[in-house]
Amino acid sequence: MALLNHIIDTLPVMNEEWSDAVLFSPLQAEQAMMDQFADTLAVRVFLKMANLPYRLEQRQNAHFMSPTGEVPFLRVKNSLTAEFSPIVDFVGKKGIKLSDSLTASEQSDIQAYCALIEETLRNAEKYISWLDEECYDKVTSG
Repeated sequence: MALLNHIIDTLPVMNEEWSDAVLFSPLQAEQAMMDQFADTLAVRVFLKMANLPYRLEQRQNAHFMSPTGEVPFLRVKNSLTAEFSPIVDFVGKKGIKLSDSLTASEQSDIQAYCALIEETLRNAEKYISWLDEECYDKVTSG
């Protein structure tokens, strides 16, 4: 309940600041690799859970527009932040954290589990994308 009250209290300020927030990604159906699609989906879900307004813009040159060359990336006012974890950190620095009700130990555990899962799934996605012949022929090289 404390998180909900905090979000309600900060929503007017956040909405004003976030009124021009844009999430940039590669073309999801035609261009995005599996890991880019998954990262974009993860950021979209996170922003929805945090009740933060944004506009999704799919661009063919999104990775060239990104400050790090990675996608997706978020533009809020004059700030550009790329990739899921840095976007979560950026939002946290603005006062919105979905894990406020957890203890420091629980937050550390969640970060460790997320890092382990993300690394494992990212490697699996890359393996399937590039080394599974059927996936490579139908999806990656297409």
